[in-house]
Amino acid sequence: MKRVGLVIVLLQTAFVVTAWCADLSGFVGKSVQDSVGGYQLFAVPDLKKSFIAAFGSDRYQRILLQMQGDGIKSVADQELGKILVTGQCEHHNCPNQSVLIAKLDGTVVGLCLSDVAPGNPNQTVIEWSGLGWSLKRTAPDSNCRSDTPEPEVAAFKAARGKTM
Repeated sequence: MKRVGLVIVLLQTAFVVTAWCADLSGFVGKSVQDSVGGYQLFAVPDLKKSFIAAFGSDRYQRILLQMQGDGIKSVADQELGKILVTGQCEHHNCPNQSVLIAKLDGTVVGLCLSDVAPGNPNQTVIEWSGLGWSLKRTAPDSNCRSDTPEPEVAAFKAARGKTM
């Protein structure tokens, strides 16, 4: 009887440890609406916790509205390591868009949010953010996303460099 109880406790402990270890590599090539292991990307507990800790729950709620997007891409960056890059926008309102940069363990590295400038439909407000910094600018007909993830990573690094 004691052996059975011990085995059950060990199995429960192993499950709990496994559940807390995110590996986002299964999301590569999928959209943010696809599920991997029962979770959509933004619902993965480690990613959600990291995102809210870095950027707040208001921004988290905003990014949940932006579920139309490009496939999730993997980038091997010399400085940041292997990262995921997503680009998405709000359905029928694509100036309202975002780019998320995260490590494969669910740690959020960077975020870009853009939307039409209030009172000026020809301008876009773009905000790149990282841990402890943010850079906001207004530009004509610009946004966060590009066709490939490398320019998005470069834009994140350039924005970070201007705040340091």
